[in-house]
Amino acid sequence: MKKIISLLVTILFLALTACSAPTDHRTANDKVEAPKVQQTAKSEKTTTPLPAQNLSNGTKTPESNQNKQITDSAKTLKIHFIDVGQADSSLIVFPNGKALLIDAGNNVDGQNIVNYIKKQGIARLEAVVGSHPHADHLGGIDTVINNLDIGSVYMPKVTSNTKTFEDVLKAIKAKNLKVTTAAAGVKLDIDPDVRTEMLAPNNSKYDDLNNYSAIIKLTYGQTSFLMEADAQEVSEKEMLAKGYDLKSSAIRLGHHGSHSSSSPAFISAVSPSFGIISCGTGNDYGHPHKETLSTLAKANVKVYRTDLNGTIVSISDGTNITFRTSK
Repeated sequence: MKKIISLLVTILFLALTACSAPTDHRTANDKVEAPKVQQTAKSEKTTTPLPAQNLSNGTKTPESNQNKQITDSAKTLKIHFIDVGQADSSLIVFPNGKALLIDAGNNVDGQNIVNYIKKQGIARLEAVVGSHPHADHLGGIDTVINNLDIGSVYMPKVTSNTKTFEDVLKAIKAKNLKVTTAAAGVKLDIDPDVRTEMLAPNNSKYDDLNNYSAIIKLTYGQTSFLMEADAQEVSEKEMLAKGYDLKSSAIRLGHHGSHSSSSPAFISAVSPSFGIISCGTGNDYGHPHKETLSTLAKANVKVYRTDLNGTIVSISDGTNITFRTSK
């Protein structure tokens, strides 16, 4: 019976797949200059960026420009790292007002994410990316699709024999949508002012589902953000070997800060000023792991964590970056 169900899920997924993405990707020639970074507080809370381990660890302070304030009226790129506990969900609102959602937490998070998106005044998502078929990333996507207007859906070309995965496919089918394969080389044409491209996955076969993770880099002016989903060192090594331009102002760290991701070589190549970790308070996995925090501390990366900071919002005007948190 399990084999029959698995076969049916695979057939449904293949039927919804619009096309396969190219697996090759050109190395970006344009260099991203070091951004001018501001750290401001949310109006109702004082926001203090968390260093990787301790404030006494000598974390670097990026160049600040106190004379330039990012206002709500400015043409900005906003990335909402939504607090979904031991799961993952990021809402990206582009300068032109269009929006992209990467993952939607667990099944129980779906309606809360929909409410959060609507609270931002958003009724349509230009694209939804299910980074890989694990329940803590894919769980709420069916609820999102059922409740919002959706332009396109991206998922890596791999299936999972779970009800969560099946529910997502059913929601996609009910909206007459197709699945576009998420892979290195795919570019998302959402805002001409923001370069949005996938740097992974770079292969079609992995032993661990985490390495199928769609990794997205967004570049806006002098600032850039790398969204790593649950990619592990295997995927990181592939990106390094291909010579991609990984350098980014901030990184959404892989696999909730696990030691299986964020290798020293990869963090060195990205050279971020800031790292964002999505993890749950007192989670059973011990995320973020001390090895990852040590790597970040040595690289002088300041860290924000959803377990300690709640929902984190980064705002870039192309030159300056501001961080706001809900805690």
